Amino acid sequence: MHNWNQVQPAPYDGYYTFPSVTSIDPVTGKWTASNCTACVPNPDTADTFRAGTPMLPPGKYVVEMIVPPGYELVKEEDKNILIGDNYIAPVTQQFAGLGNIFILPDQAEIGSACNAGNAPQNSTCSQGRNSNLPSHEGDTGSVESFWPCVGEERTVPDYISLFPGSAEIAPFAGAKRNLCDRKEVTLEEQSSALAKFYLFTPTHIAAHYTGLITDDFTAEFDPFSPQFGEKFAPAYLPVSLKDWTGNEIARTYSDEFGAYNGLSYSTWEVNPPNPTGYGPTMMVTCMNDRGSDAAPDPFYQPGYSQFCYELPFMPGQTGYFDTPVVPTSAFAGAGYNNPDCAYPDTTPAISSVTGPDVAGPWVQAAGQTLTINALGDQVVANNAYSGPAASTTPFNQKSVTRHYGFGAQCTSPTAGSTDCNTMSSVTIGSVPAIITSWSDGLIQVTVPTAVPNCAVQQNAQYGGSPAQCGELTIIAGNGKQSVDTVTVTIGGKKPTVLATGQTIQNAIDTAKPGDMIIVPPGLYNELVLMWKPVRLQGVGAASSIINANTQPAGRLDPWRKQIVCLFGLTPDGRPSNAPYPGCDHPDWPGFSGGPEFPTMIVDRVPMEGILGWDTSVNGNLAEQLIEPSLMG
Repeated sequence: MHNWNQVQPAPYDGYYTFPSVTSIDPVTGKWTASNCTACVPNPDTADTFRAGTPMLPPGKYVVEMIVPPGYELVKEEDKNILIGDNYIAPVTQQFAGLGNIFILPDQAEIGSACNAGNAPQNSTCSQGRNSNLPSHEGDTGSVESFWPCVGEERTVPDYISLFPGSAEIAPFAGAKRNLCDRKEVTLEEQSSALAKFYLFTPTHIAAHYTGLITDDFTAEFDPFSPQFGEKFAPAYLPVSLKDWTGNEIARTYSDEFGAYNGLSYSTWEVNPPNPTGYGPTMMVTCMNDRGSDAAPDPFYQPGYSQFCYELPFMPGQTGYFDTPVVPTSAFAGAGYNNPDCAYPDTTPAISSVTGPDVAGPWVQAAGQTLTINALGDQVVANNAYSGPAASTTPFNQKSVTRHYGFGAQCTSPTAGSTDCNTMSSVTIGSVPAIITSWSDGLIQVTVPTAVPNCAVQQNAQYGGSPAQCGELTIIAGNGKQSVDTVTVTIGGKKPTVLATGQTIQNAIDTAKPGDMIIVPPGLYNELVLMWKPVRLQGVGAASSIINANTQPAGRLDPWRKQIVCLFGLTPDGRPSNAPYPGCDHPDWPGFSGGPEFPTMIVDRVPMEGILGWDTSVNGNLAEQLIEPSLMG
């Protein structure tokens, strides 16, 4: 029953004793009462501590163990390591002179009875044990006898229970045997007896893991840190455990010194049905994981990489993981006093921009209304954080909340005012827009005329018509200007809005050249290939997010397949003059490599030696794209 997944309120797991004591003298420590109705006073006056205390009288007792929920009683067929040859009794000829008539002895009878005639192997009825020697359980040195099982009688099934398909014969198959949830115990005068019961659970024993996140580019100079003089360990990073399909199984967090630990499910393969070896569960363990929601994990640090490892999880064992990350921004350093990369507080930041006809920054013509939503309160990394040793605000806070609203509209600026020192305004392509409504969370404007034409127009053969484009800029009354804005498109072909459940890649594959694809708010875990001249437009920089995480590694397989298809190559990277299965994609129309490479779908880069090495240009670009060491 011992399992470090749980704590039992007992000296050790599975311990029991009779009789149960209900009261103890606080002075002498002797038992004074018991719930045992058959008990008698202990007559041993030589032992003053136990004299007179309740004890069971000598005799035979049946000790029953009630199997707790989630566990099973160990039975003959539950043995899962009996691999090898099974004893089959020899066939004997009977009725001599009447032909070849044979009788196969019943295996259950052989298994349940003494085989005194088998002198070379076992001529006794004690399974080969010497009857002159005690037969005890365990190696504790105490007398632990094998008490007979007297549970319900049943017939042992033919095959072992763990892998019945292997057709491994169960011990005592076909014999009538008693279950061992009850044992007949003989208790003698002034003696104790121990009856053991064996249980198992079909639930896989958990794996324990512990690891350390370090920054390979930074040293630790804090003399109070366990990593002093070694690599710096970023504090409080999220750690995600994912299965082979990328689904998150569990999430934990590192402590102030970068250490983390936890439990996870493992595998039944610690006892495989053959002697070929150990098959652990492999899971993807991602450091500083952003999470799968549109809003990132509050402990996610964008200044560090999201680094994933494929690690083993062994049943009942502890895995020790060395899982470093690297900084992805300048001066990420030790995670203390970092540069402030977030918008300043009270900056007017945009969450989304929508028009009347499309849930995105597009209107059919000037004069229509555009709705702009504010980003609002956001939790950001605190650049004033001074490390785990800091105890005063704000130096002990890893994150702070900043407000990214529009504030109140300022129509009469006043010098020296903090909220109204600049005229509130909205421009599209540097052309002022008429403000029809302004609040801290929402602005509505009328799209102006005279917005400049888009630099690249969609061809008419694909449904294109003249369109105007301009960057949306907001200046709040406090004088601050929006930083990451949105490009607003006026006119032209109506854009396609990504449907619910549709992938961005599917929208690109089915689009016409020059089409605009609007991506609604959300987090999109995709490896997107922009292989067509299309416009991919989000509703706001903070709302439409593509997380191009390459983990688990299997996600790169279809990505590489599409790469070689697009370049007209075979799966091993060789040029092909005929499509191979999987490259004749019905959603990839309109592109061709010309007569030289008829299966090429993407346009060549000008002056680029796409296929075949050419020292006068840049070599084989397609080969670089499918080379794992270069592309993930």
